[in-house]
Amino acid sequence: MRPKTNTTALKKLRVFTASEAIQLGFSQPTLSRLTTSGELIRLEKGIFRHKDAKINFDHLDFVVATKHFGVQSAIGLISALAYYGLIEQVPQQIWVLVPPTIKTKSPRYRCIRIKSDLTTGIDHHKHFAITNIERTIVEAFKYSTKVGLDVAVRAVRLALRRKRTTATKLLKQAKELKIEKFILRHWEAITID
Repeated sequence: MRPKTNTTALKKLRVFTASEAIQLGFSQPTLSRLTTSGELIRLEKGIFRHKDAKINFDHLDFVVATKHFGVQSAIGLISALAYYGLIEQVPQQIWVLVPPTIKTKSPRYRCIRIKSDLTTGIDHHKHFAITNIERTIVEAFKYSTKVGLDVAVRAVRLALRRKRTTATKLLKQAKELKIEKFILRHWEAITID
């Protein structure tokens, strides 16, 4: 049987894993050949994009992270703060919330293995999931040893000043995640402007 070479199905997928391509009838050698010819672009081991696929390159790293870790993951913390424009720094790694069993050795990612619910406070975009602004902020306080307490305080003050969220919404989200103690500990510093 001749290898499949019509890449229209791959173009529709935009970003895809080798296993997704194989399910569509492409063999591993065909994927290698298409990558060598420039039809496909290898983004990282086992993850590709079609050269002509319409992609929002601002979110490409998030899409690749989702392909890498699966749909049970979500972009969060520093990466989400940058996405919402609440920090000035550009993260050196993609921060991803994952279940406790998931690990990676890739220096490209900063995995935060969490036991809390990965459905609450998550915004689902077409090709990736990201913590909503409230969850992002309250988890910045919970993980302040990783992100920096000063970063969390500046982010919440900025979000409140720009009216991107409210104190009520933040407390509600913290309660839903059962982490209100982390934000209440710093409430005075948060609300003083």
